[in-house]
Amino acid sequence: MAPIKNPLAFVSTLSKKEKFIFAVTVSFIIIAFLDRVVFQVIFSRMAALDEQIKAQQLLIKKDLRVLAQKDNIMAEDTRYSMYSVKPKSEEEEISGILKEIESLATQASVYMGEIKPAGLKDEKIAKKYSITLTCEATMEQLAQFMNLIENSKVLFIIDSYSLSIKDKEKGTLKCALAISKVVIP
Repeated sequence: MAPIKNPLAFVSTLSKKEKFIFAVTVSFIIIAFLDRVVFQVIFSRMAALDEQIKAQQLLIKKDLRVLAQKDNIMAEDTRYSMYSVKPKSEEEEISGILKEIESLATQASVYMGEIKPAGLKDEKIAKKYSITLTCEATMEQLAQFMNLIENSKVLFIIDSYSLSIKDKEKGTLKCALAISKVVIP
C-alpha cells in the first residue's frame, strides 16, 4: 500500500459506506484522544480537589466544635488557672506546702505529729511535691481534715493514709498520711 499524500483526495475516492466508516473511526479516535488527554486530566484534577474539599470540611467541622465550646473552655481555663503558679524554688514550695497543711490541721483541730518532705517527682507537664505526716485526732476531725485537704485551693492529693487506734476510750486515732501537691508551671 502506498503512502497517502493528500488525505482529502483519499477521502474523495472512498464510497459512501466507506466514508461513513471512516468518519466514525476518525470520530472515535478523536473522542478517545480527548478522553485520554483532556477529560481524564480534568476529571482527575476534580477528584483531587473534591478530596481536598472534604479534608478541609472535616477540619472546619472540628474548628466549629471548638468554637462552639469556647465559653466552656474559657470557664475551665479560669477555673483551673489558680492552680498554675509561677515556679518557686523547691525549698520555698515545700515550706509553703508545710505551712498550708499545718493551717488546715489547725482548722480541723488535728494534732500534728511528724511532718516531713518525701521528695519531688518532675513529670512532663507538672511537678509533684510529696510530704508525709502523722497526726492524732478523732474520726470526725480526721474526716474534716482530709476534706479540707482535698477541697483546698491548692491542688493537694491524698496519696495514701493509714489509721490505727491510739486511745479507745477517747476515740482518738493515729493517722499516717502521704500528701502531694501538683504544681503546673
